[in-house]
Amino acid sequence: MYKRIASIREAQLVLDAINRCLGESRYAEPIPHPTREDALIIFRPEILGECQSYLAAYPTLSDEQVVSEGWYLGPFPGRFGKSRAKLEEAQHLFDYLSDPVTRDNRPVFRSLFFAYLATLYSLKESIQKVCAARDWELKAWWLYRKKELEAKGELLEYLIRIGNRDKHNHENYLRYPARIYGIQMSNTLPPGWPAGNYRLVMSGEGNFALMDEGKKTFRRIPLGLGSGLYVTELIGVPGKHLGTPIGESNIVTLCRLAKEYFEDILFTAENIDSATLSQALGNNP
Repeated sequence: MYKRIASIREAQLVLDAINRCLGESRYAEPIPHPTREDALIIFRPEILGECQSYLAAYPTLSDEQVVSEGWYLGPFPGRFGKSRAKLEEAQHLFDYLSDPVTRDNRPVFRSLFFAYLATLYSLKESIQKVCAARDWELKAWWLYRKKELEAKGELLEYLIRIGNRDKHNHENYLRYPARIYGIQMSNTLPPGWPAGNYRLVMSGEGNFALMDEGKKTFRRIPLGLGSGLYVTELIGVPGKHLGTPIGESNIVTLCRLAKEYFEDILFTAENIDSATLSQALGNNP
């Protein structure tokens, strides 16, 4: 359960009183709402004992109410906690995209790539939602960064646009040119796959076993590449990122540039909001 407090300042004052009552280490930290002025304090009567009287006058919220009202209760603190969680998802996806083993597994690479683009879109929306509801400094700062994200003919707008268009089943943006010098075909399925009826095929995406053709469980199982040059390319990549020529169109490089951009803007947004919170708590001179 949680207690709702009208402001982050009031929540901190209540927590200071609780900590003095407990006479031990800090009981908890206030949880600010991402888009409102109120805050939560976790309510654990078994820990608070008689000190719970400091919270008696405040409304109690269940876990279900907290979730429905849009509070973030994950591992990252602050109003941008959910945004930080989305960035972590993008960072993990990028790690797999940049792994050579993943890059050689075309179906998996494609799946991770579009998951990565969807996560970037969600991250952008998460940052925007918080900034739009905050004080003038964050609002003005976001309007400036939003222009970077929406600049036509630039990498960031392109990646977000194709991720959005893919969700609506628009045209494909990936191609798989391959110059094959030789075929090294194995008819041995990877460990753990059940035996069954399958057919071996060769393509520019690599070599596959087609499992359960004509059934609802149909799928391809990657069996590796032949010897040759296999490349995954994006179609129609712009030549600039933040006004600077990109220089190369390697898909992993493009994903890295986007990741680094979002790492930068989220870190900046967190710092601006942290300064605002500090001022609200009376920590600034």
